[in-house]
Amino acid sequence: IGSKEAIKKFPDLKVVVVGKGPLAESYRALAKRLRIEKNVVFVDFVTYANIPKLYNLADIFALLSIPIPTWQEQFGRVLVEAMAARNIVITTLTGSIPEVVQDGALLIPPADPYMFSKTLVSVLNEAIDTSVLKEKARKVAEDNFKFADCSDKIKAIFNKVLHDSS
Repeated sequence: IGSKEAIKKFPDLKVVVVGKGPLAESYRALAKRLRIEKNVVFVDFVTYANIPKLYNLADIFALLSIPIPTWQEQFGRVLVEAMAARNIVITTLTGSIPEVVQDGALLIPPADPYMFSKTLVSVLNEAIDTSVLKEKARKVAEDNFKFADCSDKIKAIFNKVLHDSS
């Protein structure tokens, strides 16, 4: 099932695309060409203070990173933020993403629109127990990425580096 078919099956579905990267205009053109522009909301910029509101409005968060020969996704703070907000996270098996999300997200192969559509429709059809996944996501975020814990870990790394180099 493609995006057009998913929107026909779920007419109230709204997709919010945040950011104004180099592909933004092509995404707008694609939504228009598929005649789904009324279901797609483009937001060029969101202040950091307003980002939690977006997560709280969302049910599903997708970060579909595609590796290239010289780069793969590293630590995706947006993934942790979405998991902390108890969003259903759909993301890709690339870079450090699996290590970050652990069992708190649905992982699909990169550059696989079929698997994304299939996974999205499974979530929308409630074929996946989303309540369990939401709690796993929150737990991964809380157990591994609390600000104080992360700053303590970074401090320990700096102290080790400084100690080992002296």
